[in-house]
Amino acid sequence: MAASRSGPSGILGTAGRRTDRLIALAPVALLTAALAGCAPPPSDHTDRDMTLLPRQPESADTDRLAKENAQFAAGLLRELSRAQEKNIFFSPHSISTAMAMVWAGSKAQTEEAIARTMRWSAGQDGTHDSFAAMANLLSPPRDDESGKLLYDWTSANRLWTSIRVLDPFNQRLTESYASDAQVLDFSDKQQAAEQINAWAEKWTRGHIDQIVKPEDLTDIRLVLTNAVYFKGTWVKPFPTDQTRDEPFVTSTGSTVQVPMMHDKRRVDYVAGDGYRAVSLPYKGGVSCMLILPDQGRMDQLIMGLSAESLGGMRADMRPAEVRLAIPKLSVQTRFSAKEPLQAMGMGIAFSPAADFSGITTAEPLAISDVFHAATIDLDEVGTIATAVTAISVEVTSATPGGVIEFRLDRPYVLVITHEATGEVLFLGRINNPASRS
Repeated sequence: MAASRSGPSGILGTAGRRTDRLIALAPVALLTAALAGCAPPPSDHTDRDMTLLPRQPESADTDRLAKENAQFAAGLLRELSRAQEKNIFFSPHSISTAMAMVWAGSKAQTEEAIARTMRWSAGQDGTHDSFAAMANLLSPPRDDESGKLLYDWTSANRLWTSIRVLDPFNQRLTESYASDAQVLDFSDKQQAAEQINAWAEKWTRGHIDQIVKPEDLTDIRLVLTNAVYFKGTWVKPFPTDQTRDEPFVTSTGSTVQVPMMHDKRRVDYVAGDGYRAVSLPYKGGVSCMLILPDQGRMDQLIMGLSAESLGGMRADMRPAEVRLAIPKLSVQTRFSAKEPLQAMGMGIAFSPAADFSGITTAEPLAISDVFHAATIDLDEVGTIATAVTAISVEVTSATPGGVIEFRLDRPYVLVITHEATGEVLFLGRINNPASRS
């Protein structure tokens, strides 16, 4: 699909005279929704046609990028977990993609702070090339016999603007992120919000119908959005007649009844220091790792999570006969990532000292907020996950024998990963499967 550009001639070109208007990269929102009940296999008619793929770079280090993004994901989960009793669920891939797009327009100390927070070490060209290569690698494979997609995955980026941006910035978004652009009048906040929300709803297949509110767009001149959608079916579905209500002890110590899926099967399993984990594969090379900390060890597990520890868990897994008891999920989350990102070292990007002169030299810019919304619905058939990300920028002046019991009846961590690249697509801490939030 070709990138669309509309509106007054030159508005996406070189920045003009200085104005007092504000530029924003819209809030970050993410949605994940998993299959509920009996769902059909991935559709095949328009999914790949809908996916906007960037150019394929001649060389890129996606292994390094996946590890760096996983390191950021673990750090963000730690920040979000502080004094948090609600469920946490987000797409590190979506947030990292949106942050990479705004990073493309940063300079000096702001550029360094964003790279340090996001854990990127390959510089602008190397990192953006790796994101472009990653986007192409995430494109779903087809079944050898039927030719149908083995899972659904779509990703889209858009620049919404009412001002001129510099040509190199716009070119970077187009080439590395297949971002299209839309001229938008932010003075009509209601209409602007409706257009952005309609775009989010389209790309998340109806799972996210509101990512911004009109009041979020006060004084905004530019918004960057990312949306991702994942729909996968288990290699081996859970038998629906074995699902029954059972107790789950939440993070607050209360007991709730949740629909628990059951099956006995051979799966990848590991028992580590203070945790046990299984990996359940989706068709096509994506997996869902479920990590159950020992009683009272959730905080230690979260503090110890890193790209290395997650990779080590996967590497140490061995096939084992496991009796599974997994809660069905239907969770929605929405939060501002501003404070967590500031705590992780990105404070300057939100301050009057920010330098985004790579976007425009007409006026000084700073990120105003990053909003994130996510949902996941996971059931006997599989999982659907979607996400939308928007950032707002403002003007400033080894396996034991026998059958292993693996029962998720207390808080646990969920990781959805693209196996070939190691990219963490979705990450969550489930404190109460009976709660929608």
